[in-house]
Amino acid sequence: CYAYKAWMHRFAGRLGQSRAFWDSLVTAWEVTPITGGDPDFLADLQAQFARNYARAGRHADARRKLEQAMSMPVSEEAMPGVRRRWAQAYVELGDVEAAVEHIEYLLTIPTLMTVETLETRLTWEPIRDHPVFQEMLERHR
Repeated sequence: CYAYKAWMHRFAGRLGQSRAFWDSLVTAWEVTPITGGDPDFLADLQAQFARNYARAGRHADARRKLEQAMSMPVSEEAMPGVRRRWAQAYVELGDVEAAVEHIEYLLTIPTLMTVETLETRLTWEPIRDHPVFQEMLERHR
C-alpha cells in the first residue's frame, strides 16, 4: 500500500509525505530482495527500483540502480515496458533530455504511450512544462 499512499500524497501536493512513502516502499524491497526469475521481469524490477528510489529523493541510489538496470539483458518484447520505466526514472531525477530520448522512441513503436497520456498522466507532470518535452509532444501530434 506504500505506492498508493505515495501517489495520493503526491496528487495532493504533499511531496514530502509522498517521498516518505516511496522511501518506505524501496526500504521494504531492500529487505526482501528478489534474486531469481525471468530476466525480463528482473530488468523491469530493477528499473522500477531506480524510479522509486528517485521518487523517494534517493538520487544517488536511483542513478546506481538505473545504471544497473540499463545494463541488464532485456528481450525485444519486454524492452518497451522497461524503457518506459527508465524514462520515468529520468523524469524523477530531473533529466529531461534522457527521459525524452526514451519517450520519443516509445512514441515511434506500437505501445500504449501516446501524446494524450503524456499530457495527462501524473507520472510525466514533473517535466510537462519543460520546452524539450513540449517540443517532443509537438513532433508527435
